[in-house]
Amino acid sequence: MKKVLSIITCLAPTVPFIQAAKVADGSRPNIVFILADDLGFETLGVYGSADYNTPNLDRMAEQGMRFENCFSQPLSSPTRVQLLTGMYNNRNYTQWAVLPEEDKTIGHMLKEVGYTTALAGKWQLSDKGMFPGEAGFDKDMFWAYGFDLEKIGFKLKFPKKTPENYYYNEKQPDEKYMVVNANTPSTTSRYFYPCLIKNDTDFVVTTENDYGPDVVCNFALDFIEENKDRPFMLYLPMMLVHDPFQATPATPGIASMSLKEKFSTRTDNFKPMVEWMDYQVGLILGKLRELGLEENTLVIFTGDNGTGRAITTRMKDGSVIAGGKGLSTDAGIHVPLIVQWKSRIKGGSVCSDLIDFTDFMPTLAEVTGASLPEGPRFVADGKSFLPQLLGKKGNPRDWVFFHYDRNPEVAASNPEYKRARFVRSQEYKLYDTGEMYNVKKDPLEQKEIPVKQQSKTEKSERKQLQKVLNTMPIPPIYKTPEKLNVK
Repeated sequence: MKKVLSIITCLAPTVPFIQAAKVADGSRPNIVFILADDLGFETLGVYGSADYNTPNLDRMAEQGMRFENCFSQPLSSPTRVQLLTGMYNNRNYTQWAVLPEEDKTIGHMLKEVGYTTALAGKWQLSDKGMFPGEAGFDKDMFWAYGFDLEKIGFKLKFPKKTPENYYYNEKQPDEKYMVVNANTPSTTSRYFYPCLIKNDTDFVVTTENDYGPDVVCNFALDFIEENKDRPFMLYLPMMLVHDPFQATPATPGIASMSLKEKFSTRTDNFKPMVEWMDYQVGLILGKLRELGLEENTLVIFTGDNGTGRAITTRMKDGSVIAGGKGLSTDAGIHVPLIVQWKSRIKGGSVCSDLIDFTDFMPTLAEVTGASLPEGPRFVADGKSFLPQLLGKKGNPRDWVFFHYDRNPEVAASNPEYKRARFVRSQEYKLYDTGEMYNVKKDPLEQKEIPVKQQSKTEKSERKQLQKVLNTMPIPPIYKTPEKLNVK
């Protein structure tokens, strides 16, 4: 914790505009950023999982660098806003499924230095917010909610809860999408019979035999092929492996299954979903290899939050880890991070430095020679970890900060997703409600360290972590969380 005060200064709201430095040899690599949905660190073989076969990601780690301490937000939308804008949620998160229109993203940043950009997969940020095209992506194909369909001119035919309901396009009568959940029509299917929009405006007609992750993966592969001769950035936020836990194209008998059978959800489908996700990562890596782009493409793979709580995973050391999506413990925020850049990163490297999702924007800025966003709204919360990727010590973090509030406008915390503010170092974690835990020994926070029983070292850590919390602005709308009382 020796560097806390200097880092606090860097995080103050008055931080100046930062000019990112180019990679030493002036090269400009392609960027592929893959974000799995609801995938905790424990699900990959290279992190010690005994339950899932992930040969492509394991090989990616063998050829690149694996990070042991990458931390996301506990839920999808908060993580995605943080990732795309490089800022902690206390600065710009307004509500679930919204990317504020005032903010500049990684897409905007890379377009300004000549990158062609694309998004393929799950967006989930356009309810009162931006579509991908407005957020800096030249091309896109994304899984659309009902509210996304309504933004491009669709209407719901009948009132909610009506059987055989559907969305229809008044201008294109042949464009319809059957509601898959009568009670919540906006909840469309991401898997079989997917609801998809292309390039912000075009409805993609699908059938019950189309598998959403495959459709958008093919779009991503085509984008790579089309842009093989120019610098590109592909952001691939995967639909997998979020619930509902449904069949995949590899499920035995899938060709003869009815749509109702394909829609049935069972936790034993999670394993093949993880393995199909890994297969798709293999397709992306294979395309780069086929086109001779592998050496000069920076590929990042991570997850947006912990694994769903219905899933438990056996580890090779005999332990069992329960998914903790939505929780502020390590089960909800500890995610895999694997980075491959064959011409620059030494294969088989392992890094134990702390990483959080504000760090990706400054890292990509330094890799590409781009400049971080200007303006009074932007604060440079992240730190580039390019030096670590290149085998240098760099300037690693002493802590990562979390402002977690799924629904800021709701008076009371959702009991399933309790709001929380906390700071975590390599060993300790302090909440703004006063609880402190040794998360290295107690990652599920079952034993609070009482103030009166803290050692000299623990008191020093608490003091330094509290200094960090004190520098982090609290949004006016934020409601003080109840004491956690985790036992």
